[in-house]
Amino acid sequence: MTKLYWVSFIILYDGADFPSVCALTGACLSIEEAKEKILYQRKNYTVLSAWIDTYTETEGKEKETVFHECYLTPLGEVKKPEE
Repeated sequence: MTKLYWVSFIILYDGADFPSVCALTGACLSIEEAKEKILYQRKNYTVLSAWIDTYTETEGKEKETVFHECYLTPLGEVKKPEE
């Protein structure tokens, strides 16, 4: 069975008072594709953190976070993606 990767973010939208959690509704077929989705969001929005989850094939469908990055510096500045 194909493994699916689900992408989620914490985003600060322009003009918003506080960040929001955003999860993409479609799954990716590879972790590389999921990371491309993160890069796209980082180039278009202020992304504070992003992660990629997958689920086990067992009956319990346990979630496993396979990638996580925080884009805040220790001083609270947001790291921008490299061009």
